[in-house]
Parts: sequence; C-alpha cells; structure tokens
Amino acid sequence: MKTWITTALRFVLTLAIIHSLGTVACAELDLNEEEQAYINNRGPIVFVSQSHYAPFEFIHADGNRDGMCIELARWIATELGFKARFVDSSFASAQQMIRSGDADVLTSFFYSEKRDRLFDFTEAVFQIPATIFVAAERPDIKGLSDLNGKTIAIQQGDYAEDYLHEKGIVFTLLPAENFSEATDMVIAGKADAIIGDEQIVLYHLYSNSLEKKLKKVGRPLYTGENAMAVMDGETILADILNKGIQLARERGVLKSINDKWLGVKLPQQNSFFYQYRWYISLILLSILILLVVIWLWNISLRREVRRRTRTLRESEHFLDMVIEHIPNMIFVKKATDLSYIKFNRAGEQLTGYNRNELYGKCDHDFFPPEQADSFTRKDRDVLAKGAPIDIPEEVIRTRHRGERTLHTQKIPILDETGTASYLLGISEDISDRLATEQARRISDERLRAAIDAIDEGFVIYDAEDRLVMCNQKYREIYDAITHLIKPGVPFSDHINAYGKLLFDQPSAQQKWVSKRLEEHRLEKNAELRTVSGRWIKLAERKTSDGSTVGIRVDITRMKQSEQDLIDTLKEKETLLKEVHHRVKNNMQVISSLLNLQQETIDAPELAEIFKEASRRIRAMALIHENLYQSESFCNLSVEDYLERLTSQLLQSMDNPRTAIVYDIRVDDIKVTIDAAVPFGLMVTEILTNAIKYAFPGRSSGCISIRLSSCVEGYCRLRIEDNGLGLPPGFVLDEATTLGMRLISDIAEKQLEGHCHVDGSKGVRWDITWPCEPRGRSDSGPHRPARNIPQPPTGTG
Repeated sequence: MKTWITTALRFVLTLAIIHSLGTVACAELDLNEEEQAYINNRGPIVFVSQSHYAPFEFIHADGNRDGMCIELARWIATELGFKARFVDSSFASAQQMIRSGDADVLTSFFYSEKRDRLFDFTEAVFQIPATIFVAAERPDIKGLSDLNGKTIAIQQGDYAEDYLHEKGIVFTLLPAENFSEATDMVIAGKADAIIGDEQIVLYHLYSNSLEKKLKKVGRPLYTGENAMAVMDGETILADILNKGIQLARERGVLKSINDKWLGVKLPQQNSFFYQYRWYISLILLSILILLVVIWLWNISLRREVRRRTRTLRESEHFLDMVIEHIPNMIFVKKATDLSYIKFNRAGEQLTGYNRNELYGKCDHDFFPPEQADSFTRKDRDVLAKGAPIDIPEEVIRTRHRGERTLHTQKIPILDETGTASYLLGISEDISDRLATEQARRISDERLRAAIDAIDEGFVIYDAEDRLVMCNQKYREIYDAITHLIKPGVPFSDHINAYGKLLFDQPSAQQKWVSKRLEEHRLEKNAELRTVSGRWIKLAERKTSDGSTVGIRVDITRMKQSEQDLIDTLKEKETLLKEVHHRVKNNMQVISSLLNLQQETIDAPELAEIFKEASRRIRAMALIHENLYQSESFCNLSVEDYLERLTSQLLQSMDNPRTAIVYDIRVDDIKVTIDAAVPFGLMVTEILTNAIKYAFPGRSSGCISIRLSSCVEGYCRLRIEDNGLGLPPGFVLDEATTLGMRLISDIAEKQLEGHCHVDGSKGVRWDITWPCEPRGRSDSGPHRPARNIPQPPTGTG
C-alpha cells in the first residue's frame, strides 16, 4: 500500500515539475512579432468585468473597480506593455458586449463546451465551486435532487442554469442581475434556493452581516474553472493573455492574489493532509489535467482578450461622442493648475476657441483679468470645499459673440482619498432667455401703463376671486370702498361692503349682493348705480385659468340721453295721437256735411254720388281712428280695421232684404301707414260694389276676405263673393265706372302692385303689392313695379 502511494506521489510530483518547467519556459518567452505588432497597432484593450462579483471583481462605493481578476488583468497589462481600459456591467450584459465587439476581454468566465462555441478561453486562473444556499431555517433541501419543483434564483447567463437542465432538474427560474441580488431574493423568501459561486455568495453575506440568514447544503455541484475569455477567433489576443497568465503563475502573482483575497488556511492539528490524502491526490491530479486543458484553450482566450480590448476602446469613444453632442458647454480642468484637459463642441461654438487652443492653458490666457480672476476664485472654492456650486448668472466674454451670460454648475471630481483631482463644469447659455424675460418685463410695463391710461375701469381677479390688479379709474369708480381695493381682497368683500353703502335695509342689501354675485359667476353684463349717483356698465369674462377680467364704463351721460329720448318719444306719440284724432274728427265733419247736403238733393243719382263720397271719407277716418288708438303709429291693425269697416258699410247701405256674412281671415301682417289709406279706399270700393250689385233679389250672401304674405316680401289680398259675377266680356282696363277705375289705379299706381279680377263665378279680386313701400321717382308717370308676383287667373 505504501509502495503504491509512494509511486503515485512520485508520478504526480513528476507531472507537476514537468508542467511547471513548461510554464516557466513559456512564461519567460517574449511576445512574437505578430503579438507585439498587435499591441503596438491597437489602442487600449477593453476589459469588461461584473459590477457585483466580489471578491473576484466589483465596484467599490467610491466608484473604483477592484477584485482578484481586476488585479490580474492590470498586472498583465503592465508586464506585457499594453494599455488597458476597464468597464463594468452585469454578467449577461458583459457577455453580450464581447459578442457585439463593445469589449475585448471578459475578465471572469467559467468554461463550458456550450460557451466554447461562442468564445475563446484562456487557461484557468481561479477555481470557484458552485454550491446550493438556502435559508438557515429550511430543513427540506439537502442536495441537488431536492431542487425539483423549487424556485431557484440564478444570476442571468450563469452556467448553473445549464447545469440543472443537464441533470434533469425541473425548476422555476428566478433570474437576477448578479449573485448579490439572487442571494437577497432567498433571504426575502422570493426563492427557495440559490446556486451561486461559493466565494461570491459568502463575500456578500459576511460583508453585509447576513451570514446567519443562509446556509450552504450538500457538496459543491461543480467547480468552475474561472478564466478570461475573448471573442471566438481572437487567437492573437488570447495568446497574449495566456502568456501573461503563465508569467503571473511562474512569478507567484496568482498565489499572492489568491492569498490576499481568500486568505491562507492554517494547518490542522489532526493531520488534515493525512486524513484527506486521497482526496488531495485526486484534486492535484485533476488540477494537473485541468492545467493541460487550459493550456489548450489559451489560444482562444487570446482572441477573446483582443475582442474585449476593442470593445473597451469603442465604449470610451461612445462616451466621448455623448459628451460631444450635449448642447451645453462641458469642460474639465486639472485641480493643480486649473488648465483645461477636456472641452466639448458646444463649448467651442459658444466661446469661439478651439479645444486645441485651450488644452493645457487656463482662464487667464483667454479672458479679461477681472473675469479670469472671478472664474479662478470660484474654481478654487469648489475644489477646497469638495462640494459643487451653482452659479445662476455668470458673464463671459467670447471671441466672436461678445459677452454672453451663462448658468454654470461646477463639480469637483474626487479620487479614492476624497481629494479633488479635477473640476467638471457644465454651462448653459441663457443670454437669449434673459433677453426674452427683459422684453416681457418691458411689455408688461407698457401694458400696465396703457391700462392705467384708459378712461374705463379695469380689474383682474384670480381663480379664487381675489383682486390681482386694477387701474386708477377703477379706484375712482369705487372710491367709497378704497380701503378694500388692494391685492388679495376677495370680490365678495367688495360687493358686501358696497351693498351696505347702497341700501339701508339688510334684506335689500342681501338681494342686491346675491344678484351681483350671480352676474359675476355667469359673466353677465350688468349696470350698477354707484354711491355717488353715477351709472356704471360692467362687463366680465373668464380666462382659461379661471381668472376674471372686468371692464367698468361710466354710462351716466348715455343713461341721461336715453331718458331724454324716451321723454321726447312720449311727447311725439301724444302729438301723433292728437293729429290722427283731429284728422278723424275733421273727416267725420266732412262726412256729416256731405250727408246734410245729400238730404237737400232731389236727384237720386246725385244723392248716390254724395253717399259714395261720404263712405270713402268715413273709410279714411276709420283708418286714422285705428291709428291713434293703436300702440304703434307705423302700421295698421288690418283685422280690426276690416271688421269695423264691413260693419260700417253694412249699416250705411240700403239693402235690408239680403243678409250678408263676412269671412275675414288675416295673417299676422301689418299694413304700413303709407299704404293704409289706399288700402282702405280700395277695400271700401270692392266691398261697396259687392254689397250693391252681387246679391240682387237674394236673401243671403257671403263675402270672403283673405290677406296673406307671399314670396319676396309681397302682400296678397283676395276678396271674393258668391254673387252673380261680372257681365260676360268684362275687361278691367276698359271699365268706365269710377269705382272700378279707383280700384285699378290704387292697386297699380299708389300701392305699386298688380290687380286681377275674375267674374265668372261670383267676383274674385286678387291684388298683390310690396309689404314695404318702394322708392318713387320724381320724373314721369308712376308705373307699377315689374317682377311683382301676378295673381292667379281663371276661376280658381
């Protein structure tokens, strides 16, 4: 047994020596020409690390990157003589950055066959076991098989997800940004377990005093070979990184980093090596085999390093482009001498200075001494206090645009010791905005002056009905309550105070106040009598923000003029009534004289002429009687006139054997005063003829009178009877009787209308004329207007 053990140990030792010699030999090799040319022709190689993967890589609270993998990458860059730039991201995003070319090297990545199809890996750097962690009080999860049906928190993109699927475990995945977040999910009860890299989970637990919250169960599921990775095909970069790793291993740098972060276990009193010698032997053998495999992977890892370097360089370029396209001026100065080291395009356009002119120089090289002293004094103040300051207005003299006013923020950039290393400045050009504000102030002042100059009261109340502003005229109108006319006093206070001055009785006061408040609320125009006895017209309107704008106009003189006009109209109405009354009386006197004269005449024909003249005069007198009894002197109430006229004619005619019925239908039409007398005479002639000649020897008869409106503003009169009608061959234009000629002449010449008579079945008169009088010409005979609607012909 001892012999076999001795032989095995010798074999393992021999392999280790051979591997070490090979490593030393390779590590001490210089970079070949292709690798050296790659470094010389490339910019900084971009290393992307995880933001939360302590102790291997993480971000300190002060923003500095740290960890085992970061230290190793920086050491390799220093030893091999290339520039490195570091960025950080989540684990899943970091992988995507390598694949997209945004970074060159992934600083920490487990090898798997699946990943090897997408990335080239370096040889292994650190060993990281993956273990199950559950809540400290849970007894139901003891190993891999107990994870079936459970909710497992796993960092996005981590190999643990693939591992569980390979082992046939059915579970619910709860993805997390990083292992710290996944660990917190288990502590919060959102997940049943986490499969996490052991050192990282323990680091998070002990750093945050959470070690009593979780426990690890079972043996590690697998041990990850943590390496660096580059994009698939980046063999040169992978080779360079492998040489750096070999050199670090040969010089003991890897062991130093491991001991620094993970510590060195103390020897055990119970001869730990003896008790676990078989396990140790197997582990050593596994490590040797793994080293051989990693050695075979180093070519792929070199390519990945090159790709990540390119990604880092592109990320830096992206940051520069963002700063370039910010519309405000951005500059950075050194804390030591306040010289410019960064200046964006907006700053060049604003100041007129090219950044190459500014770099390495300070404010005194470009600006007047007073301005430069002010800028420098503020810069020193910011750096000394270590706190940002805000400068609302700062005047700067530019090269081509004269003096401009800036709103500037100055921020100190502190290093890890809290000392200000740089000064960041962000300036916005507010010159145009200040000019606009000044113009608005001037406009407001002009508007206020115009409001004060107008001769009407002007007032503005806010959305809460409190006084905002008013002009002097408004104060003069309400001089009785001057003590209340000041900003902030509610409108209701003004009204209540004024109501007490206008009325003695409380009930009258309250009624007036309620009415005034209602008018104000509904934006109704109103008129108000002031305490001094003057009349004011009020007009108020609401604006979109709920404010009220009001105008007060003194209408005392207009009110007095209205009253004077009303009095004058009343006098004229009285006078017109008296005129119509006297005309009616005079016509009645004339009618009476004719009647008296008729009684002295023996000739029947001559007596009939006197009767007809008397009837015509009474018809005209009746019109004047209706006018002076009417409320309006402009129009004749036709229906009332016709009823009285027909009654009067029946009484005056000697036809006792015939009972005549009148059917009068009149639309809502008023005959103008110019047409009233001709209209009355014309109707009198038509009705007189019908009463006298239509019903000889008959006991009854019917006369229908219709007055209506027709198209284009014309009146239509139709008078018809059911009597004998007219003689055959009767033509109105050839009639010789005075009555017929009067009807035709009145309709066509005086009323400017058209007349038509149909005597086939009884007699029907159709007469149309304009409802409004038409203008008359002073020259030539008066003729009926053209385009007058013609009355219908035929028997109808």
